[in-house]
Amino acid sequence: MRVALILITTIFATCLAQAETPAHLYYTGTINNKLAIQMELSFAGTLVSGHYAFDSIGERIDLTGSWNTAGGVRLGESVHQREIDSHAGTFIGNISADRRRFAGHWENAGRTQTFLFSVTAVAEYHTLKVEHGYLHLAGIYPVFLVSTPAWKSLTAQLYAKVVEGQRTFGSVMGDVNPGTPLGLIQETSLHIAFYRRNFVSLLGEEFTETGGEHANTDFSSLNYQMTAKGPLLLGLQSLFNPKTPFMDAISDIVQADLERNRVAQADLLLAAPRRYSLTPKMINTYTCSATGITFVFPRYLFDNYASGDFFATIPYPLLKDYLHPSGPLATLAKNRRINSPAIRDAVTGLSAEAAMHLGREAFETRYAATQAKETYAPGDGYGVYATCMHARNAWQATTLPLSRRNQYLKIRHILENLAATRFAIDHALFWILPLEDTKNENAAFCEDMLTKVITALQAPMPNAAARRQAQMSLAAAGRQVRSLVTPRHTPDDSAVYTMKVRVLLRLLSEVTHAAPAWPDNVAAVVGVYAEQITASNRLPSRTK
Repeated sequence: MRVALILITTIFATCLAQAETPAHLYYTGTINNKLAIQMELSFAGTLVSGHYAFDSIGERIDLTGSWNTAGGVRLGESVHQREIDSHAGTFIGNISADRRRFAGHWENAGRTQTFLFSVTAVAEYHTLKVEHGYLHLAGIYPVFLVSTPAWKSLTAQLYAKVVEGQRTFGSVMGDVNPGTPLGLIQETSLHIAFYRRNFVSLLGEEFTETGGEHANTDFSSLNYQMTAKGPLLLGLQSLFNPKTPFMDAISDIVQADLERNRVAQADLLLAAPRRYSLTPKMINTYTCSATGITFVFPRYLFDNYASGDFFATIPYPLLKDYLHPSGPLATLAKNRRINSPAIRDAVTGLSAEAAMHLGREAFETRYAATQAKETYAPGDGYGVYATCMHARNAWQATTLPLSRRNQYLKIRHILENLAATRFAIDHALFWILPLEDTKNENAAFCEDMLTKVITALQAPMPNAAARRQAQMSLAAAGRQVRSLVTPRHTPDDSAVYTMKVRVLLRLLSEVTHAAPAWPDNVAAVVGVYAEQITASNRLPSRTK
């Protein structure tokens, strides 16, 4: 190990002296001289790839294209939707010889709109590589181009962090024979998630392959505020007001997004919906942007390795009552609203507001008419509609008072669990049939009911008739579920079916116990949804 450490230290010293050619840069600038954007580009030969995002929206848009020796660059946007890639717009311009300035015009797919754009690099990414025997180490970090002492100090700190990570990995694994031709691999990267003149948010990712059953990925976050004394590393206590129950608020929102993700991926077919109790240690990895906070949860935290990593983005309006008033996010969150009309379907061109007015069935019909026949599948429109409505509901929820907003988040969690469990029952009964349409229709139906919940929460009122309706609907739902008979499929399918029926009963019990705390008209909406989602015409016919 001592020899390995000496060699690694020597290589580190060699890396210090290497000059890097800027092939990977991070830019900030504007489109149409007023819309702020951030862009990241990588150059490999004549190929260029990367992504950009509007500060006001935050959604990442992928870019691919090429450049020539004269500095001409052409980049096409890619919008990924349900495994269909559609072209949205194109950046056409010229880049400087040092690649630090890129300007030109942007045009939409139909070339009916054209806007000028200009971006300037604020950081170049450098790479430190170590190749020694079966050790293969690579570390990527940003070198900030701002000349102030604070930014220079941050660059030095990030470089030292990469070097220390490689030295630690080498000292621990230096004399280990992995028994595989791949060797021992460590790839670390510190990537900029968001940049402002006096603030930067970075996400660290460490990929390791040490000869085990599978590789591993770990995440870390670094959020800095630039001060006269240098870069200040920020923690949760710097971002949130410790006098508020911010942990409870974050847990509720992340929990709801976890369940929505499980519904979308159909990952809960065998596992019952679970309530996760998040701790400060579990939410210590996050990045900040102009629109919200994204929490990163590595695989194994909530499920098995194959389930992948999970990212939950919380818009600032949902957290505005919990942010530290003098913290760096207070300025970003000021007057920030979720811009649901900006969520637009790439096929129909409809916004979330237009989708809401059109309705589920009409949206599905229009989607089918505008989608290419060879790529359209029944139910795609329902899936897109549910995505649009989810964005709109999140936007509308920000208008609710804090107490009502928290009620909405808990109701959303319950309704999405009901929809997910019903889909799992369908799958247990008809596992040999494609059920994508059923899942999408359930999700769209759930979002429609959540729209009604928000409307009811906006004008809560005592209503004895609505309360009786809620009680009768929940009782009917319970009777419908208890009357189900286990099907005569294989033993495994029957076991899953029986377990899911029990989960459905538990969820109904949860609704029944929570409903008295809700306004009468809100409880009625939830009760009707529970009755409809468990009705015999929505559950498949059971085998006698």
